[in-house]
Amino acid sequence: YNPGFEAGGGKWCYTFFSTIRSQVAAFNAGPGIWFDITNSNNLIEQCWLYSNTLAGLQLELYTDNNTVQNSVICGTQFQPGYSWKYASGITLTDSTNNTIVHNTIFDCLGNGLQIFSDTRVTNSSGHNKIFNNIITSNSLGGSGSYGTGFQIYISGQSATEALSNTHDGNLFWRGSSPGVLFCLTGQSGSGTDSLATWQSWTGGDAHSLVANPLLTNSTLPGGFPLTAASPARALGVTPPVSVTNDYFGNPRPTTGADAGAAQFVASGQQGAEPGWSNLLLHYTFDEGNGPALDSGLAPAAN
Repeated sequence: YNPGFEAGGGKWCYTFFSTIRSQVAAFNAGPGIWFDITNSNNLIEQCWLYSNTLAGLQLELYTDNNTVQNSVICGTQFQPGYSWKYASGITLTDSTNNTIVHNTIFDCLGNGLQIFSDTRVTNSSGHNKIFNNIITSNSLGGSGSYGTGFQIYISGQSATEALSNTHDGNLFWRGSSPGVLFCLTGQSGSGTDSLATWQSWTGGDAHSLVANPLLTNSTLPGGFPLTAASPARALGVTPPVSVTNDYFGNPRPTTGADAGAAQFVASGQQGAEPGWSNLLLHYTFDEGNGPALDSGLAPAAN
């Protein structure tokens, strides 16, 4: 049972033209959803991945031309005693031409979203499309080590490879989290908090913002819907794929959609995940036995 090999909420290999919809993966030792080795043209949508280890969602090794949309990834933890110091929301490793659109990633201990190549494949981490996401309050586990420190981390075997990834319409926020917002191969290893600098480095995120997204309650895994004053409202640009509804099934406009997984809906009209939406983000680690459900896990008090 190896969290870096076959463990987690579910692992797919050699999978094509399939859909994973409305999956809840939580409190797993390993990624919540993991596509590894030759997967293409799959759709992952309206999933809720929280308090897993290493990654909420991982696309790895020839996992190309897939779409991840309208999903919520939060609370990813480090795996105790494990050599891979990752705890990201979404990780793309040696994978190209994937579309990551209208997702909300928050409160992960590692990077919010990271793209990198580990040299198993040449020039294999480019041409991914990152659009209309909310990436906020990640890197809670600290900064300065590989896999932590940034809301978005884009790397590759060359600067050209890294720069082939495109991104716009996103909302980034670090808040009080350690580290900085942005990091790119070929630039300062310490990254930058400046959106203008990031734009000059990458040529991307021309319409993106750095601002507090004003989620309903970012301390709860179900607290990702937007408040009325959220700057994510109408932030979205025309995405590379058509996204006609949101996480809850609410319709999205064809232009000016809200960034993130959930389109804003007035109070009392938003859908909810029955029985789950108020669970607290609690996770207990036992150095001998690994991760386990927190004995105090319970719905939050009203």
